This record gives sequence, C-alpha cells and structure tokens, in this order.
Amino acid sequence: MRASDVRAKIIAAIEASAVDEQASSVDVFTHVNIGTREMRSARDRLFTVALSTVPVRSGTLFPTDLYEAGYDVTLMYSDSPAVEDRIAKDVERVSQALEPLAMNNADIARISLFGGPVSEFDGLVTGTVTAQIVYRLDSTV
Repeated sequence: MRASDVRAKIIAAIEASAVDEQASSVDVFTHVNIGTREMRSARDRLFTVALSTVPVRSGTLFPTDLYEAGYDVTLMYSDSPAVEDRIAKDVERVSQALEPLAMNNADIARISLFGGPVSEFDGLVTGTVTAQIVYRLDSTV
C-alpha cells in the first residue's frame, strides 16, 4: 500500500458513512480536491483529505515495512445557527467510519484519530480531524 492508497481508503470510508438529519438525497459527505472548487459557495458536508505529515518509517521495530503518515480531514459548512452541533454530529459519524479501517484493511496496521480546531472564515465554518495511520508499504518500493 502506498500513501495515496491510504488517502483513497479514508475518502471512501467517509463517503460511505451516513449523516444525521439528511435534508435530501444529495445531502451526503462529498470529497473535493483543494483548488478545484470555490469552497465558500459550495453546499454543506464537503470535505477534504490532505496529507498533514509526510510518510516516514514507523517507530515500530518489527516489521520494518511499516510507515506512518498523517491526514487532515476537514469538513466544511456554511455558517448557520446550529453549525457547531452539525459539525459535532458529523465528526462522530466520520470517526465511526474511520476507526475500523485497520480492521478492514490488511495493510493498515493502526489508525489514531485526534480532534482538531473548528474555524470560521468569511462564512465558511470548518472542523478538522487528524488521522495518524500506520500502514504496510508495498514491496514495489
């Protein structure tokens, strides 16, 4: 597995998770790549997955093919009176979607989730979760 495969697994797990209080059939978690869309004019429940720490050999002694990388998962919302409650509910859902990644993927050894900041800029409110993932680097490297 490569770091890009880990990122794809994170995206797939989040997009497959359910949401509370779904407004319509299109009110789902939708991944966007940074730089491809104007975030402030977008709908709610968009998210990005960005590499926050580069892959390095894991501190685990054996096996030696384990690498560790960090990914920031940022959920994005339009500002509204109940936005903090929506963020909290969605982060709970995202956490439940990400926690079993190690159990469901033989090449992912461990996942640790860390809560991050809630920020607001120009009407866009974001909440961030950091996923620190230990994975087995494939033998082609």
